[in-house]
Amino acid sequence: MGDSYSRRGFVMKGAIIELKDGGLIGVSPSITIFQYNPESLSRSIIPKGLQALRERGDGQNGSAEPEDDGAFDFSLSAQPHDPREEISLSLVIDAVDDMDEGNKLGVATGIADRLASLELLTYANATAIEQALDAVGGAIAGALGFRAPEEAPMVPVQLFWFGPGKLVPVRITSMTIEEQAFHSVSLYPIRAKVSLGLRVLRPHELDAYPASSLAATIAKGCYIFTREQKSLLATVGGPIRLIDSALTAINPDLGDIL
Repeated sequence: MGDSYSRRGFVMKGAIIELKDGGLIGVSPSITIFQYNPESLSRSIIPKGLQALRERGDGQNGSAEPEDDGAFDFSLSAQPHDPREEISLSLVIDAVDDMDEGNKLGVATGIADRLASLELLTYANATAIEQALDAVGGAIAGALGFRAPEEAPMVPVQLFWFGPGKLVPVRITSMTIEEQAFHSVSLYPIRAKVSLGLRVLRPHELDAYPASSLAATIAKGCYIFTREQKSLLATVGGPIRLIDSALTAINPDLGDIL
């Protein structure tokens, strides 16, 4: 199935979308699109009690902060929050296509721009260029009467997009870059492997942002959309597969109805 879509020229790319409050529409998006989708993606689902146990064990060595979701127990009371989810993936980035096609930026700097886009997602402070762009956007918004109240700067909201089935707010917890080949003249990297660790932020964790934050509101909506999509798939998927199996058992041709 995937090959047929590729032959038609359509390949959906994963991305990390950064949202900053402000700008003309109330939020300023910045999208870092993956050059190639990862070959695999690992997801860890960590229930409440195990979170506390793991964090407490790590904390004995001073390597982690205490988990705030409560003490470890096997009680039958409902969890106050959704389980914690962690995502890990590896991205391959190379400049072969750019250099073959004569792309001037790729020929001159290899993949330096792609790596910079990823790395800046982990920086706490805006660069001088970003500050200048924010100032211009703020000035235009102010001139139009859309001046946002001054608030303490906070970490921008980031969304992990991997198709409509995975659109969740995340915080980057780790990034390892292995530069594997270099430009013969400039020594800019022309091939690299980037390993990313992401932690999904749940709605109650997004409450740390101001109530006026449009970016946080959008992030909560994305989380709820993804969670409810899982609920819908789990609700309708099982019965449909069961009916399909029953029809196939009666007559193989009937299984094609669903």
